[in-house]
Amino acid sequence: MKFNSNQIIQIYIQYVAASFEEQKKYTLFTVLMLIVGGITGFADVLGINEEVNKMVLTFVAQFQKFHGIELFTKIFYQNARAALIVILAGIIFSIFPVFAAITNGLIIGCVVSTSKSNIGISSLESILRLIPHGIFEIPAFVLAIALGVKLGLWPFNTNKIEYIKTTLKRAAHNYILIIIPLLIVAGLIEVALIEISIN
Repeated sequence: MKFNSNQIIQIYIQYVAASFEEQKKYTLFTVLMLIVGGITGFADVLGINEEVNKMVLTFVAQFQKFHGIELFTKIFYQNARAALIVILAGIIFSIFPVFAAITNGLIIGCVVSTSKSNIGISSLESILRLIPHGIFEIPAFVLAIALGVKLGLWPFNTNKIEYIKTTLKRAAHNYILIIIPLLIVAGLIEVALIEISIN
């Protein structure tokens, strides 16, 4: 049986949708943790926004000397490695994925709330700048965190070894077929926007 490009795309979209549906309760939990972190960061509830901003600026600075394909490679590698770590580290009772969800939400909230004082743009404009690559990058990390959370629930299953094997197998499929492609697209868009802003 031969498939045309439209059929292949349709099959892939169905696979992605089915994968997110399969992890629905874990992705919803992850989104909730991101929102909690985002609100905490935006309102500076912890009073650490200044320190967080310094950390973000230091992190971003390491990419400033790169351009084009080299910049894309650095961003993609950083994101792909982080997604893989958050999945595998989930085996320690889901602690790291939950922490990652809250922390990433907090950082986004902090960056958005301080965008006016830092780079002279409104919070709304800051959010709009995040959207082009964020619509691909955020779902990739939500799925990675959700898979990590699911993996960490192995102590609550009767057949623990089988649960770990099955979850890791599903995570490997999702990582290769969904997370990596999403991060590639996100990286390409992010680099394009950076290059446009520079020029």
